Amino acid sequence: MEISIKKEDSISIEKYWGDLVPIMAIEEMSELTQAISKTERYISGKNRKSSSTQLNIQLVKEIADVCISLSALIEHYGLSYQQIQNLINQKVLQKYGENENDEKKDNSEKE
Repeated sequence: MEISIKKEDSISIEKYWGDLVPIMAIEEMSELTQAISKTERYISGKNRKSSSTQLNIQLVKEIADVCISLSALIEHYGLSYQQIQNLINQKVLQKYGENENDEKKDNSEKE
């Protein structure tokens, strides 16, 4: 997965939001939560007020807003993009890489 936001854009957003960066990020994440919930209700048949196209557009918008917010948070707290990327790689490998290896072991034991 690669989503790229130019560092200078993140800095601009961080300056624009100022001390409100954490609050704005929380609000954006809340809006994404709501969009996911609406989409899931549509999939389960409990929400037919919106079309799947409308829901997908809203979901994409909210994901983009959260990505922008996360980038602003990184700048706001003076964190390292590389450090975060390294930790993401490590966590994905630990969480999902081991499962893949376990499946390979299980399959070879069955043969």
